[in-house]
Amino acid sequence: MLQALFEYQSLMAELLDMDVVNSSMYDGASATGEAFLEALRVRRGRRKILVPETMNPQVKEVAQLYTRPHGVVEEYLVDKETGEADLGDLESRIDSETAAVYLEYPSYTGVVDSNAEAVGELAHKHKALFIMGIDPIAVALYKPPGELGADIAVGDGQPLGLGMNYGGPSLGIYAVRWDGRLVKQMPGRLVGLTRDAEGERAFAMILQTREQHIRRAKATSNITTNNAFMAILAAAYMAYLGGEGLKELAEEIWYRTRYTSKVLVEAGLQAPLFQAEYWRDIPVRVPQKPYTFEDLASTLSREGILVGPSLSGLTPWLYKDTGIIAVTEAHSKEHIDKLANAIREALGGGR
Repeated sequence: MLQALFEYQSLMAELLDMDVVNSSMYDGASATGEAFLEALRVRRGRRKILVPETMNPQVKEVAQLYTRPHGVVEEYLVDKETGEADLGDLESRIDSETAAVYLEYPSYTGVVDSNAEAVGELAHKHKALFIMGIDPIAVALYKPPGELGADIAVGDGQPLGLGMNYGGPSLGIYAVRWDGRLVKQMPGRLVGLTRDAEGERAFAMILQTREQHIRRAKATSNITTNNAFMAILAAAYMAYLGGEGLKELAEEIWYRTRYTSKVLVEAGLQAPLFQAEYWRDIPVRVPQKPYTFEDLASTLSREGILVGPSLSGLTPWLYKDTGIIAVTEAHSKEHIDKLANAIREALGGGR
């Protein structure tokens, strides 16, 4: 078990280009909450975490719950044309109270932010940490968080061959760059490689900072669940595909995303909403008012087709007629064409 978890840590560290990976967290949302707490501990005296206004609302809700007794989560704007971080607005909001700046990569709306490195530089300029929420498949195609200057990288490992399992269990990814303060304040546990008394290779738990092992008030995490079995499954998946295989998988999703956008437009939707690089998640608008995205999703569900969430309420300028449609390697051309035809019929013929 220890060796398998060590392999998971090593493979994930290589994928993310990060120095230290724990093994592991409950899911992506709780990993994000733990990262925010670590930032507040490392940047002691600072109480503010800045997040994009288009942050995944489920992840945001969990992170706010984690940080509520210790600090506050505040939003910075994204550009309405590109969906990328608004650097001017971000810089105006960073101050001596800011412990960390968080960026999703890709974002909840599918945008692969070309400003990611600049966001990190702004955070570091004001001595705040740079936290990235990543997709482990996407980083095989785009620049990994380590290359972009992330201090902490978090994410959900579900795409790494883990079944949906009616919502769980999943896998929380948690990685930091090599810094004594960051490593010491990591939640969860680390497995290390050493030598035993006879000089043979051995594996050992080298860091355990949950409440089961030390005083509760001094614990860095009280989550108690690390989903080790899911981490081992993810490690087997990464080892089976290898670096080139993961990149090919990410590229396959990229091509399917582009094809889906094309046929969705032909079916009568406006897509994508942003002028930026996007991957897997396609933000769309239903132009036939007062017909909304929720109406479309309800119509499609009666045909046995489930689309993504509505963007209603995410941010004031994304109206109730917008939502997300996502495709992965699991969707064939026939699946995508079926979706487009169903949308065309629902909207009255498309164009």
